[in-house]
Amino acid sequence: MNLKTTAVVAGCVALAGIGGGAADRFDGYAEFKQPGAVIVDGQEITAGAKAGFKGCTAIDAIALGAGVKVDGKRLANGAVEAQTVECEAWVVSPEEQAMITDSNDAEQAWVKMGRLAYSDGQGNSTTIGALLKDGAEVRRVQAIVARLAPAYVGAAKFRTYVVDTKEWNAMVMPNGAVFVYKGLLTDLDDQEMAIILGHEIAHYTHHHSAKGATKGKRNSMIGGAIGAAGEVAGATGAAGGTATQIATSAGSGLVVTALNSGYGRDMEDQADRVGLRYAFRAGYDVNRAPALWQKFLDKYGQESALTNFFFSDHSRASTRKKNLQEQIAWNYAGGAKSTATQ
Repeated sequence: MNLKTTAVVAGCVALAGIGGGAADRFDGYAEFKQPGAVIVDGQEITAGAKAGFKGCTAIDAIALGAGVKVDGKRLANGAVEAQTVECEAWVVSPEEQAMITDSNDAEQAWVKMGRLAYSDGQGNSTTIGALLKDGAEVRRVQAIVARLAPAYVGAAKFRTYVVDTKEWNAMVMPNGAVFVYKGLLTDLDDQEMAIILGHEIAHYTHHHSAKGATKGKRNSMIGGAIGAAGEVAGATGAAGGTATQIATSAGSGLVVTALNSGYGRDMEDQADRVGLRYAFRAGYDVNRAPALWQKFLDKYGQESALTNFFFSDHSRASTRKKNLQEQIAWNYAGGAKSTATQ
């Protein structure tokens, strides 16, 4: 397996193309507030005159970070008028905590080895690129992430790395470790990077890894990944530790789960919506998103192996581009600056 093929198979980024049309049901988190409105699932939510509330008493009373489910209707100004609002605090499950621990182990192993390495668990290991922990590229990613992260989460939750490869890819693991391929930083500007990183941060803030992996699926991945980590460690002479130490600490699914498994269409589409809102709220020009998607389409094609892995279970590229334009018309026609106060 060559480097380019591995980079494609290993990817999990999916750029901001919004699917779903004028849906009237949203399930996310209260992330920003505006006068008389709260942002949930990337949408501006207001309350209808007869709106019913469960777990909260009013739009203005919803705590940032609370889980929110909304049924409502799209208004002419693009906002969603809620008929019912249900609020509930997110509780980290034992399965999610295990995935966070797995992420920590994988991150530490890659840092020890000084490289991002991928294995299929069948004896085939490939280095994607050297892992850069500091330098101008890392600081650039850190600065963008700091602007994008919602206040209730905070930029301190994220640790950033750059992978020295010319391919285009990025991911955020369940523990907040951010990996960006150098090719993106070379070829794209900060406006475009904000749209990409906003999508990836949304996977983290919306707990998509925990929601998307059943216990059985996760356990099967863990078993394979522990062996894969051992192969990687053996191939490198276990830089920074013994092969056994790295094999037992690097495993837990993330070598496979985070790099080689998509979240499914609903979660990818939600990350598109929410990520675009992060970029908008941070002052980036979200009107750049359709052209950015066209760049990916030009580089990797409409339906290639990249579509199946790098972009996971999204709609066709052309459909996503159309839906993206629709989302911008609904929510961001007023310009790149957000009026969010929190």
